[in-house]
Amino acid sequence: VVITDEGNNLRALRFGRDGVRQSLVKLDDPEHLALAYTSVALTGLTLCAEPKRFLVIGLGGGSLPRFLRHHYPDATIDAVDINPEVAVAAITQLGFREDAAMRIHITDGRKCVENVREPDDAVFLDAYGADSVPLHLTTREFMDAVRRATRADGVVVGNVWHNSSRPPYAAIVSTYRASFDTFYVLRVRGTGNRILLAAPHRNNVEPDALIRKGR
Repeated sequence: VVITDEGNNLRALRFGRDGVRQSLVKLDDPEHLALAYTSVALTGLTLCAEPKRFLVIGLGGGSLPRFLRHHYPDATIDAVDINPEVAVAAITQLGFREDAAMRIHITDGRKCVENVREPDDAVFLDAYGADSVPLHLTTREFMDAVRRATRADGVVVGNVWHNSSRPPYAAIVSTYRASFDTFYVLRVRGTGNRILLAAPHRNNVEPDALIRKGR
């Protein structure tokens, strides 16, 4: 885990000094979402009722949980990462602060999902290795577990690479589509990211209306 200064009070978390930016945090501004995919991912909240419980698989620098804590101060936020070095970096160098209702859990995201006792309103799947989503977080069995861990009126938000080859992007999309009743794909302009929105309930909102509501 490498932290680099990017200027303008921004710091990036990378896996390896030449690795891509896994997270980009503005230290003094929890509302600042520097990477385009994070603001697009929040569109998913249009598909659920007022959220009280969030589960974020993949802590990174903690920019998404920080944003959620700022705007949903009464919500419970569980951030999960398998790598303890990521958590240490987020806390000591990237401004992440745990509190009574926002905690980091060092464990495998799949194990966490499979052991959820109380379903969450919104589940964000943003776990990456150096170059791809871990394979065991892309299977049908995992997605079915995610569905069980999500409230009936909740939403699942996934961040994936369009050019993913391990497994292929098309296979990831197919798995999401098979596991959920509602499914949308949002392109993130100027990037290879695709945001996958899925819900265990039927939602017939047209994509244009979804985008307008998201904004």
